[in-house]
Amino acid sequence: MKRHTISAFVVAILGAVSLPESTLAQTAIQETAQPDKATVRLATVRTPRDGGLLDELIARFESRTNYRVEVSVGKLVYEDAKVGKADVVLSHFGHSHLGVEPFVQEGYGLWPQAVLFSRDGFIIPKGDPAEVAGLADPVEIFRRIAESGSSFIANDDESHNYAVETLWHAAGSPDREGWYLDLDAKNSKVAELAASKNAYSVWGATAFKDWQDKTGDDQLSMVLPDGPVMSRLMVIDVVNPERFPEANVEGAKAFVQFLLEPETQAQIAAFKSDRFPAAPFLPAGRSNVDGAISSRSGN
Repeated sequence: MKRHTISAFVVAILGAVSLPESTLAQTAIQETAQPDKATVRLATVRTPRDGGLLDELIARFESRTNYRVEVSVGKLVYEDAKVGKADVVLSHFGHSHLGVEPFVQEGYGLWPQAVLFSRDGFIIPKGDPAEVAGLADPVEIFRRIAESGSSFIANDDESHNYAVETLWHAAGSPDREGWYLDLDAKNSKVAELAASKNAYSVWGATAFKDWQDKTGDDQLSMVLPDGPVMSRLMVIDVVNPERFPEANVEGAKAFVQFLLEPETQAQIAAFKSDRFPAAPFLPAGRSNVDGAISSRSGN
């Protein structure tokens, strides 16, 4: 009898001092929502991961710091970041379907920093009828394809089409009749058509090699020309802590600073792979140098 009395007394006391249900629920949410401050959540497009560069950079960052980078790869990287699924985002700049500009303008992200360029190349058909495989000037490559009358398939992806239109003007606006084929295709479909029609085209170096690996294609090759026309800027953007107070902004900024260090930019420049005819990435961070990034930051 005594045991029951004590138990009832304890229950009554707990009931009297217990928090309101809404407060308990809020406390539970806060406890479960606390981010792991040792983890940096990176949302990225496929390009640097497919090329193999990103894994090398992350491995070195993790070896030098107490952070671990959790990588999410996809197309809608800024949409994921808007709902709190990322601390920092890596993507191409100037692609309307990616949305880095509105992400910053609407207050979701801080000012983006230029990190690297990914490279586009000319898809070369078997036999290389225009004899461009050994050339480095993209304008000369395009001019020779036009002058030879070799088939060229337009890549209707907005970034690749922009580059080709630039090359067309730079090459003297040659008549497109007969050789220039706009078949309402882009990317992997363009590669399939290039193989079937023995035609040239333009596509990203990492995407092309990934397609070849998956399809087993051995008819096509690629040349990576020099110069900025065939390079696409990639930027990294930390989420705005005022919008996402739970985000690991400190870790994200540490990762950004690591990417902009001269030693890391040199690693990007030196990256090589037997999967590509030339370096598939170029450094782009030198325009970001300020007082926070010392040339001796790696010491």
